[in-house]
Amino acid sequence: MADFLIPILAFTTFLFAALTTRLLIGFLRKRGVIDIPNERSSHVVPTPRGGGLAIILAFLLASLAMLYFKPAEYLPGISFWSGLVLVAITSLLDDRFNLPVYIRFALHLAAAVFVSLATGGFQKFPLPEPYSFDLGVFNHPLTIFWILAVLNIYNFLDGIDGYAAVQGLVACIGIAFLNPLGMEYDLSILLAASIAGFLIYNWHPAKIFMGDIGSASLGFIFASLPLYFTNVSVNIGVFSMGIFLWFFLADGAFTIIRRILKGEKIWVAHRTHIYQRLVIKGYSHATVAFAIMLTGLIVVLVHIVLYQFYPAYLLVSFAVAGLLFIGLFLFEYLNKKG
Repeated sequence: MADFLIPILAFTTFLFAALTTRLLIGFLRKRGVIDIPNERSSHVVPTPRGGGLAIILAFLLASLAMLYFKPAEYLPGISFWSGLVLVAITSLLDDRFNLPVYIRFALHLAAAVFVSLATGGFQKFPLPEPYSFDLGVFNHPLTIFWILAVLNIYNFLDGIDGYAAVQGLVACIGIAFLNPLGMEYDLSILLAASIAGFLIYNWHPAKIFMGDIGSASLGFIFASLPLYFTNVSVNIGVFSMGIFLWFFLADGAFTIIRRILKGEKIWVAHRTHIYQRLVIKGYSHATVAFAIMLTGLIVVLVHIVLYQFYPAYLLVSFAVAGLLFIGLFLFEYLNKKG
């Protein structure tokens, strides 16, 4: 049974996520949890939001099911699950009632602080050896900043059909191959199954959107999980996660810096991310999402090969990711389509 546990759980999780997403489409529409298009939207049809609830429910239930076959110590500590539930509930309420920014931030900060204190945070700057160095008293501030940054950037980048879900699948593939024998392998497979079930209805043209319940929760998972990795150091785990999320983080950071330099309010909705500008220029949601998935998988492949066979050259994966981002930026900037 142990040999088939994860495949069986993954298949069941996929079916549960797909069925739950299908039911949520009608449920959310009836209750008015609808994303109405405006001048900053990348869609033109009113669409239910909050479908990420299916992802999180499926992932949590599948993880609980693992406890029947695995000891509790096999899974991340209670701090991870408590933080995830806090972020998920906050995001669910935000999808329904549009919570004030300061309340969202305070609750996200509480989840990040809890994880950092429970795990000890980053002891070293998240780079491969010998470039890593001890952080000393800055370990918790940097850890909390990392979690909040990834959580919010992942939320910001959920702007076109299938995009955040595809990025999640790419990250899960990277995690699985980083340590095929660890706890994170099992969790990444179950999370990928949850996302894939949702993606059936989120692919262009989307019948439902992920909402904050999906994007913020996934951001928290990907930011926090490296702190609980087994057989992979925290600095390598966090560095690897940055590579797996390379386009989201690069596009998010680049756009935030550019808007600050222009004197714009970074918390105000906009359409200036690279992926949004590609859609404006006439490329379909599916084309952009597929392109990011393909380039993301190339970066993951390079990183995993280097990690497994040439660890001394692991920084090369960062250079590859950077060059691909520059290439996509130049492609968008020079492209006259639309």
